[in-house]
Amino acid sequence: MGRALELLHSFAPDLYERIVPPAFEAGNYDDLPAAVTDVQVLNATMNSHAIDGGWRKRRRVLARALVDAVRGAARGLRGC
Repeated sequence: MGRALELLHSFAPDLYERIVPPAFEAGNYDDLPAAVTDVQVLNATMNSHAIDGGWRKRRRVLARALVDAVRGAARGLRGC
């Protein structure tokens, strides 16, 4: 996918600019605000050497992000 985006950027930069930003925003950001927690983002916790962040267990979240990214790309193509 990354190589395809590089080629698109090289040969059709205007099309790239119409598709990629809306797809990125739709696939990565949610319309709902983040929940307030007391998690320390910048300070590591003890025994936090996990390799897997749990994303494999949350396939629905990833699938929804992919669908949202495709919708965002379609909006970019339509010029919305």
